Amino acid sequence: MIRNTSPAGQAFLNHQLRGAVAKASDVVLFARLTDSGTLSLGGGATWAEILAAVREALGAVITRATDRAYFAFSVQAANYLSALENAPDDTNPWDGTFLGRPAIITEGLAGMNFAVVNAQAVVGAVDALDISASNAGTVELVDNPTNDSITGTATTQVSLWQTNSIAVKVVTHLACEPIRETGVAFIEIEPGSGA
Repeated sequence: MIRNTSPAGQAFLNHQLRGAVAKASDVVLFARLTDSGTLSLGGGATWAEILAAVREALGAVITRATDRAYFAFSVQAANYLSALENAPDDTNPWDGTFLGRPAIITEGLAGMNFAVVNAQAVVGAVDALDISASNAGTVELVDNPTNDSITGTATTQVSLWQTNSIAVKVVTHLACEPIRETGVAFIEIEPGSGA
């Protein structure tokens, strides 16, 4: 299917695969940026409470003239903020800006959370995606594979060739490391806490 599909079909499959890898990469990125000392603030429910938390986060994360703040929002947080009374005009449920600074929407953050990230306090690199397909092989079609050579646990496997199936492998490499302890702050919106 992947080899014999139209260019539009290939573009669709590539888009879906890249989206899945981007989500997984974002989850890993924010996990790497979080440690026990990471600033985590309650943002309240109203625009005034959220703005107060944003000011505190910016004060903790942006400490030098060369620092650059970026906002990263979970889908839920972006939706909530875009519908909030008295929110600034640049607040929307799409990538763009928030309070005049670059903002992205990511599935790497869950719930009602968003992050203030100092781009000067994080280093990283991402390799290009390598997408390959094969119909030669035997696979175990589960999320938690158990077949290994040490324990010898028996499982049901599927031959790709015998079932006329194709396996798709997507590989990328992500490296990131905070170089300052104050590189990121997280804010959790608390809708039930206010008016």
